[in-house]
Amino acid sequence: MQDFLKRWFYKQGRLCAKHPIAVIIACIVFTVGCSFGIFKLSLQSDPQKLWVPPTSRSANEQNYFNDRFGSFFRISQVILTARNSSQPKDIINRDAFLNLYYVMRSIKDSTIMYKNVTYGLNDFCFKPISDKGCVVMNPFDYWHMDLERFNEDYDNGMFKQRMQCIHPQRKEDMTCTDEAGVPIMPTVIYGRLGCDESVKPTDPCGKCASRTAEALVVNVLLQNDWVGDKAEAVKIWEKKVFLEMLDAYNERGGVHRVVDSRSNVQFDDGSNYPLKASFMAARSIEDDLEAENSQNAFVVVVSYVAMFIYISMALGDFPHPIRSRFLLGLSGIFIVIMSLAISIGLCSIFGVELSLIISEVVPFLILAIGVDNMFIIAKAVERVDHPDPIERIAHGLSRVGASISAAAFSEFLAFMVGATTAIPALTSFSFVAAIAVLADYLLQITCFVSFLALDMRRVRSGRYDCVPCVETTHDRWDVSPSGQPTWFANLGKKDFAKKLIDDHYNPVLFKPVSKIIVGVLFVCLIAVTIVGIPRMTLGLNEQVTLITGSDIFNYFQALEEYGEAGPPAYAVLRDVDYEDHDTQQGMLDLQDGLSKLEVSVESPVYSWFGVFNQWQNPTDPQGSTAIACKTTDIQKYPFYERVKKFMETKVNSPCCQQYGLCGEAYFSDIVLGKDKNNNMVVSASRLRFQHTALKVQEDYIRDLNEGRAVVDFYAKRLKKLPMDRRAVERVSIDSAQLTSGVGGSGITPSGDDEQAAFAYSLFYVFYEQYSYIRGVAVQNILLAVGAVFLATQFITNFTLAVFVAFNVLSTTCCVVGLLWVWNQYPGYIVEVNAVSVVNLVMAVGLSVEFCVHIAISFLKTDGTREHRAKQALSSMGSSVLVGIATTKLLGVIVLAFAPSTLFQLYYFRMYVCIIVSGLFHGLAVLPVVLSLIGPPPIKGATWKGSFAEPLLGNETAQYPSAVMPIDSHMNRESNHLNGYTNGFTSPAHEFNIQ
Repeated sequence: MQDFLKRWFYKQGRLCAKHPIAVIIACIVFTVGCSFGIFKLSLQSDPQKLWVPPTSRSANEQNYFNDRFGSFFRISQVILTARNSSQPKDIINRDAFLNLYYVMRSIKDSTIMYKNVTYGLNDFCFKPISDKGCVVMNPFDYWHMDLERFNEDYDNGMFKQRMQCIHPQRKEDMTCTDEAGVPIMPTVIYGRLGCDESVKPTDPCGKCASRTAEALVVNVLLQNDWVGDKAEAVKIWEKKVFLEMLDAYNERGGVHRVVDSRSNVQFDDGSNYPLKASFMAARSIEDDLEAENSQNAFVVVVSYVAMFIYISMALGDFPHPIRSRFLLGLSGIFIVIMSLAISIGLCSIFGVELSLIISEVVPFLILAIGVDNMFIIAKAVERVDHPDPIERIAHGLSRVGASISAAAFSEFLAFMVGATTAIPALTSFSFVAAIAVLADYLLQITCFVSFLALDMRRVRSGRYDCVPCVETTHDRWDVSPSGQPTWFANLGKKDFAKKLIDDHYNPVLFKPVSKIIVGVLFVCLIAVTIVGIPRMTLGLNEQVTLITGSDIFNYFQALEEYGEAGPPAYAVLRDVDYEDHDTQQGMLDLQDGLSKLEVSVESPVYSWFGVFNQWQNPTDPQGSTAIACKTTDIQKYPFYERVKKFMETKVNSPCCQQYGLCGEAYFSDIVLGKDKNNNMVVSASRLRFQHTALKVQEDYIRDLNEGRAVVDFYAKRLKKLPMDRRAVERVSIDSAQLTSGVGGSGITPSGDDEQAAFAYSLFYVFYEQYSYIRGVAVQNILLAVGAVFLATQFITNFTLAVFVAFNVLSTTCCVVGLLWVWNQYPGYIVEVNAVSVVNLVMAVGLSVEFCVHIAISFLKTDGTREHRAKQALSSMGSSVLVGIATTKLLGVIVLAFAPSTLFQLYYFRMYVCIIVSGLFHGLAVLPVVLSLIGPPPIKGATWKGSFAEPLLGNETAQYPSAVMPIDSHMNRESNHLNGYTNGFTSPAHEFNIQ
């Protein structure tokens, strides 16, 4: 394989050097052809479609839930707190509630105009009960938004008693439900609830007589299944009415005057008691991410520009006006852009949806790989001693072609393996990265080699680097009037990185004591990695993904500090046989089981079935309850007809008002249907509960696991209907059920392989990945390392492939160890999530570049192990140091100043750890290990003869620079001192590249 690759790359180099223009045109035409796929580009920004596998359990359960009960609400929330520390912490007082009233009136009364149609809250809000108002949960619900009743209670000293649902003077008027009849839950409408210990309780059970709270919370529930103009209108309402109103409220420092629209009473709102509003709407995160991307774009552009300038300078003898190679560096960058265009175009053609993470990660990856290859090819050509420039290029490419190929195909296979994961964002990233790596490799060995040939011709003819149409003479820059070499003439004699490695690093690294130090550091790093990997936390802190100081960022901080209530959740039952006794008992046990989850579930658990049993089985079948509920003869009806009649029991009926048996309150929890024999059944139903307040990522994961565990356990005790009795058509009781956008008339019954019940909450969909994300990371890393091993073995041999694979695996794992150490620094931390997993897969690809070139160079060098390791490091170490490490470090440092914490953590911090780990393994661990137990050289691996020095032979041979005149009779020093003019103008030294 080695001989075949040498011959092939030799011919490839000759072809590109002889016909550079034709090769470049062919590459550009191919790139343009592939780039037409960009017109079919599909950008995906929906977090769920990016990070949730479409076939995952949570996605399937969400689809079932949405089909039966409708999409989850669009939730907007306001948290009102004291504006400054001089105010009392307890804000249950008149002034605070007047501020709240203003906010509520603004939300309820304001409208927008969209396409000549006026929209208000009433057009979008969630209405669980027909003929009732919107669900807007807030502390003013105790007075049903009636300012006169509020003032009356306050004037009579009954302000706090009303909130306790205690009013001894008007017991019949007391209620703990809002205007829509929804029970008021204190933990939902207050933050940091407490008890005023100075007020003695009158309740014999010691119930708190006077509550305190540090925050007032408003929750607005909007329907989330609108289509067409209304779907756009609801977003505009959120922005124009909700977000902009609250922004103005904060800017004014509170309210200055309030007018009660019903009583037309104007009054002082207590503007001396201003509140601060922390708020979010359903669109807020999307808006913030869009703004964040705009802010980060500038930093990313600065980062790329810094790397581009450095690359263009480092490839040649900067700032020599002829030998600086700035245009060659730009051509290399142009090739990186071509690679990305080919990759994105082809992926778009094949329907791969792209994400913003690709634009943030893949260019860094391809730039690092492409720059490394540019340095390796250019340096290899520079070191060939041959009078014919075409032969120099052919021989140079033939020497390094094998290592470039090994690296490219290792990376290509590693990323293709990553594409097998189920996480959509990781799949699309891996596809784009794999194709980009392959495209970059092909363009490097064709297009870049052709650009290199043209650059050699430009230098030979004495044309300026940045103005190649203008000719000059070398002696103008390299020889002083006195005939002595100038400062420019000394540029490029030996690059700084290679001099550093040869003169300082190599002599120190291979000393016995240095090898021991490297071994000790490696063992310590591995130990830290072993300790740190299991301690890396799961999750992705919401505040990390947002702009620091933005409205949504401040909201999440307030939610973490004041939040008392967690998100709503459901136990969903599908195609259950509710007539079966064991199933009925199982439902009651399920309700009890959820209620016992005191850490993760807030009591009570609302079950329609328990209320239904009381409704159909009153203690006195002919008594007042049965008469009020019209159930004296209910047992004569079939079971599912009884359920239908229960659902028709209105909230304002005597049955509900006097006995609390409100079937309409559970209207949205039951989906009736008909089987294929037209018999009525309950297709699906749900129990409602609420999780406890979720403060940190671990809370979300805990509640997901505990909720699922309980429901899964009791689901085994629920009997499902036979397949022929499962609903295939929805039954509509009231038009409200279908106008809310729930499904159509058809129903697809659940399969026998689907369990009878499952737990569901909106956050389950996003947090389920943390039950398997570690496995995904391990699987992708191991498969990628396996691909690296196979690709390296195919080109070299088994032993070297083992060394390379182990080095890549160790480099990647140690990145996690370094991150864990860095996480001990106060502040936000890097966690295990889909973003970090993408970066770890990328780390595998970059790790190959840090080690494979040095390893293959070692294999091709004769001599003792230590001599071969020194020569390998001398030959390839400078390309690794300058081509990858310095370039990437320069670009990464800029990211430390990005406004996004996400960029600072998952790009700056992770990339720095990748570079540090890669440098340590590639320039220290691998050379030391090879010097001790490295494999023997491959026979005949090096080039012999007068036209080419061995790839990693001794450094005593004279290598004319690829950008200097070629003269087989003059060495480099004599060219500097003598005859520069003749050397560039003599016909004997002219050459033509066709």
